[in-house]
Formats: sequence, C-alpha cells, structure tokens
Amino acid sequence: MKCYQCNRIIEDYELICPHCGFFHDPDVKREEHKPSENVIYDRDDYHVKGKRGIFAILSLYKNTFNFLGVADRGEYWTQLSFITVFYIIGLDTHNKMSPMLPPASDFTRFLYYFSAIMIIISIIPIIAATVRRLHDAGKTGMWYFINFIPLIGGLILLFLLVMPYERNMYNKEFEKSVAHRNIDDHVNYDI
Repeated sequence: MKCYQCNRIIEDYELICPHCGFFHDPDVKREEHKPSENVIYDRDDYHVKGKRGIFAILSLYKNTFNFLGVADRGEYWTQLSFITVFYIIGLDTHNKMSPMLPPASDFTRFLYYFSAIMIIISIIPIIAATVRRLHDAGKTGMWYFINFIPLIGGLILLFLLVMPYERNMYNKEFEKSVAHRNIDDHVNYDI
C-alpha cells in the first residue's frame, strides 16, 4: 500500500510510515486521511518500472516523439550511454575500413552499417529524451538550442543535463499522475 501522507510504498502490515512517520490508524477510513501538499516524492516511485537498464532503453524508443514529461538522470544517462556504444563501434569500424588498410571483413562492415543505422534511428528519440531531462532539471526544453552556440553551447547544455532534480511545473503534474494512479488497487479500505 502507499502511505497516505507521503505516497511512498510501504508494507501492508506497517502502521507507521518509515519515510515520514505518519501513523496509519486502521480504524480510520482512507477518505479521512488528507495527504500533505508538500509531499516529497521518492524517485523510485517516480517511474513505475524504475526506468533503469533495459527499461530505460525501451523507453527511449517508446517515447520517440514525446517531448513532454520528464526523464531523471539515471534514465537519461543510460539512454545516452546506449547510443554512445554504437557511436564508438561506428568510429572503430570506420577506422578499420580505411582505404589505406587491407580490406575489412564482412563482420566489420556489418557492425559499421548497423551502428550507423542505430545512430540515425536514435537522433529524434535522444533529442526528445534530452528535452525531458531538461524538464526534470527545472528548465524548459528550449534550452536544447543552446547546443548550437559554438564551443560553449555544448558545455552549458552538459551542465544543465547533470543538474539534479528540481520540482517544477513540468514534473509536478507528472508526479501527481504517477503517485495517485490506481491508488484504489493498492489500498484496502476495509482494514
């Protein structure tokens, strides 16, 4: 079940929330508990499946054209490192396919073309993920365009992307929708 005060997941048998210390009186019905407006949301509850590892990579392509919402640091950097692997493979195999070297094997050519296709397919999804990461850091997605300023633009964008989570209008609504979704499925009112 979820705590009535902080909306974090707690065990069904716990009467006191270990996160906020709220006492869950079994004699009081759910409607009588009023959650606080100043709720600190747990980042583990922020994403339903955690969005780490393979879930983050699948989310990258599932949200290809989704420029709304947020992406936390772990999700974003997992996605970016996935694309960076293909970039490194592409650079390495491109160097091996140099005309000055002996002809490359078919496997090297396959790796080169596969990595090039993956990078091309991932251009729009990684831009969308960057915009969602900027939303999570408390900035508007328009800050992405600072990347086009020569020399310092990329560094400023990198600084914005490593900034910690900041509660703002972009992620406040997203937190509420995730934190209160299907709460009736998780709460037993007959306790």
